[in-house]
Amino acid sequence: MNQIAKKSLIDKYTNDSRLKEIDRIFESQYPACLRATAVFGAQECFIIRGLYERKKRPFLIVGENKEAAAYFWNTLSLLFDKKQIYFFPDSFKRPAHFEEINKPNILERTEVVSALYDKAESTVIVISSVMPRRNTALMRAINS
Repeated sequence: MNQIAKKSLIDKYTNDSRLKEIDRIFESQYPACLRATAVFGAQECFIIRGLYERKKRPFLIVGENKEAAAYFWNTLSLLFDKKQIYFFPDSFKRPAHFEEINKPNILERTEVVSALYDKAESTVIVISSVMPRRNTALMRAINS
């Protein structure tokens, strides 16, 4: 997709009346939790990009599994500057085997939380395959 067509498509999503309604929900109850239904393919990513254009704010996107989260990361990386998109991986090597720690993933998780606390970056989008608990460093960083 060329840059002109991509910009035109992003503008259409940004100015869509349904997106303005979602933005009002964010304004009234930030942080808000929304689940997209009846959207297909990369539509969710264009919706997120449109919301980002309306008001620069942190996003936490939780995929149903690691593959879905990786799909979001890949698609959003094409729509955004790559340095604004972070993948928040599991800290263990295999699901349900918590004793086997994946050290490179621990480092990547630390970098994501550090980027959220860094006020030099205006907005960071974090994609995870697991919903973080309420009082984790990730959630505190997003809400700061």
